[in-house]
Amino acid sequence: MKTIIFSSLLGLSLLAGFATAQTIYRSVDDETGKISYSDRPEFADEAIELKLKHTSSAEVTKRVTANQEQYAAASEDRKSAAEEQAMLTEEAGKVAADRRANCEQAKDQQEQYSTARRLYRDLPGGERDYLNDKELTQARVDARRQVDDWCGG
Repeated sequence: MKTIIFSSLLGLSLLAGFATAQTIYRSVDDETGKISYSDRPEFADEAIELKLKHTSSAEVTKRVTANQEQYAAASEDRKSAAEEQAMLTEEAGKVAADRRANCEQAKDQQEQYSTARRLYRDLPGGERDYLNDKELTQARVDARRQVDDWCGG
């Protein structure tokens, strides 16, 4: 019984392998315009010759492998892009944190300069050089400029 089934399947597969062309028939319904296809020639408007091309499993395997490699490469590119984006986001966060810290420091210095009656520079040996009115005004202007630069206005 198994031999008969195996022989039948083998014979059918060989016949299917030899069928390389087939004719199908196309017809259009006059009332509805509906297109239909059939393997029977009756009522057909035109015959269409189908040509079947046999492909080898080696070619299919090669194409599938190439597609898988291409997909893997694209996946790796997406992963690299996501990692780069995460790194850029982290860097932007660090820059923003540094900017906030510098802004706070500039505001503190401006507050100190605007409320202090006298400012000085430290000299070597622990001595102080007090700023005159012109230098004091310039130091306050510079402090305000630092706040504008770091805090955005």
